[in-house]
Amino acid sequence: PRAIEWTQGDAAARLPDAELQAYVDDCVDVLVRLLVMDTSKSVVAHACEALSELLADVGPTALVSSKPRTSTNALGDAVPAAAAAEGGGSPASSTIRQLDAMLEAVLALARGTATCQTLLNGDEDDELRAAIPGGAAGGADDDDDDHDHVLMDNVADLCGTIAKVAGGLVGPADADALFQAFSRYVAPTRGALDRAMAVGCFAEMAGELPAELAAARHFATLHPLFSAACADAHASVARNGAFGLGTLVASAPASIAAPHVQPALQTLFPLLERAARAGEDTKAAETAAADNAVASMCRVARAHLDLSPPVVPVEQILALVLPLLPLREDAGENKTVFGWLLVLIDRNHSALAPHVATLARVFSEALAKNSVDDQDLATAVAQAAPRLADAAARSS
Repeated sequence: PRAIEWTQGDAAARLPDAELQAYVDDCVDVLVRLLVMDTSKSVVAHACEALSELLADVGPTALVSSKPRTSTNALGDAVPAAAAAEGGGSPASSTIRQLDAMLEAVLALARGTATCQTLLNGDEDDELRAAIPGGAAGGADDDDDDHDHVLMDNVADLCGTIAKVAGGLVGPADADALFQAFSRYVAPTRGALDRAMAVGCFAEMAGELPAELAAARHFATLHPLFSAACADAHASVARNGAFGLGTLVASAPASIAAPHVQPALQTLFPLLERAARAGEDTKAAETAAADNAVASMCRVARAHLDLSPPVVPVEQILALVLPLLPLREDAGENKTVFGWLLVLIDRNHSALAPHVATLARVFSEALAKNSVDDQDLATAVAQAAPRLADAAARSS
């Protein structure tokens, strides 16, 4: 649960306690400085993680304050903006929003130009590399010689959290820059860890940023990228591709998305077949990818359910997904699936009639296994379950 309630993109957000706000601002400042100036990748990775958790807790209040702009000298030491200007620098202004400072740091890390990526590092980073399978010897991903997977996974997670919290506070130029910076990691020559990381990051941005900054603005680029990722031989890439494709098509305006609804569903379906025929050694990973495909089908169906003429084959989707519910490998996606089912139930959608008995079983099992982790949604599932059981009994 969040520490406080917050609204995405609230430019006027402030904590009611001035001392607490000052403390949050100081924490953000320290963490961003670590991103920019620390020479250890492991420290920067932990700073990214801490910053993500802080943003998720307090929301835009951590982004909208301004602070004195600093630069760094050749030794990596902080230098006030005025001193940097005297030394030949030309800062845009003497202050900078916390959000802008954060974005500058994330972009530097994504581009591989941050201090921790350009200076020789110490023992801590050797330990971090040793913790990565194959890391000490260079691993299978030879193209990633200078790329630390732990660090970049945390950077990508931070990017997604910024999108979720800031929303429209991220301007078009910064949104474009983020997409461009992470695009280097989706090249076919990159290893699966890189590609999965970048595809997942793009998916988060497509779903969290306003459509005019992401899903609509970059649809022509992201749609083929996510579609290709769904067919990737590596389950982690396919899983994030499925999430991305569903998020993109659901988030884009109907004028753009409508022609792509059925092709998207057709692209997602093979992931269910892959999971069904997977061997024991790949079963968990392939099932997690299939769970994301199921949730994406439901996400797309819900977003475009009311289009006229209809573009969502509700009957076909129900027949595919109901036997697989509740989702187990990626149970967090049950929120999306049951959210769509409840919409259909509230509307008494005609496509539900042949599936009442299955729905009753699915809702009962979801309650018994606590499969829905959203409290409000779990309450709605609990209220619907006895009605479905009664309907199933009457129809038998």
